[in-house]
Amino acid sequence: MIDDQIPPTATAFSGGLSEILCDDTLVELPCDQCGALGEVARGAVKAFGVNGLCPDCDAKDLEERRIKSLREWWRLHCPYEYHDTSTEHKEWNAEAWQALKQRAPDLSENVMLVGSTGSCKSRAMVLRMKLALNKGKSIGWIWSDELDAAIDTRKTSALLDSVAEISVLGVDNIFSASGSYENYQKFLTNLVDRRLRRKQTTIITTRLKGRDVTEVSQSWNNTTRADNERIQSLLRRFRGSFVTVDFDNPNQGGGSGW
Repeated sequence: MIDDQIPPTATAFSGGLSEILCDDTLVELPCDQCGALGEVARGAVKAFGVNGLCPDCDAKDLEERRIKSLREWWRLHCPYEYHDTSTEHKEWNAEAWQALKQRAPDLSENVMLVGSTGSCKSRAMVLRMKLALNKGKSIGWIWSDELDAAIDTRKTSALLDSVAEISVLGVDNIFSASGSYENYQKFLTNLVDRRLRRKQTTIITTRLKGRDVTEVSQSWNNTTRADNERIQSLLRRFRGSFVTVDFDNPNQGGGSGW
């Protein structure tokens, strides 16, 4: 155990500075930012040559640094085509977004966004995840090409493990796999079951409605009756645990087509 040792990246205070910092006598000095008078430990003023921030300015400073950090994370990790999550975006589906907010006002709810290509379901998924990030949740995505690659290389277990601790997960364009049907439905079932057990939030987008899935899945490789029964079991999980919004017909009932 080395808990009592100084971390290699830390710098130990000199004896003199340590003695100065121990002077916790409170003195009234102006806030460095707004000028409001407040009590500050004399030792900190002597050691660092600053008066410090009042509680209000300190909270504001922390919030500004938090927002800056989130923006940098977003810039580095969000796909470039979805950086702009403005509701003024030219492709924005305002009607569907309003329906989503009404049916699933709590960001922790599981949602299924259904719609044709260009209906803005993926952009809505990303905005909802951005709002969750701002609330302090960890977020992540699985894109359809990433899932296809994992299936083709038989690395679905690694992909499943990589998103195990994510609070809010987006899975884009499901039921569009080009690889093994069995491995695809098995991955989705394991993913959904695991996240439901852990009460983690999942946001899914798809071009297909539930009634279309069986027909399309039968065109995949090596499908069997047992495979189709398993996919129907998966669809029942979606119907029972996800709020659905049809981005092509957002005014229809939440379970339309499912």
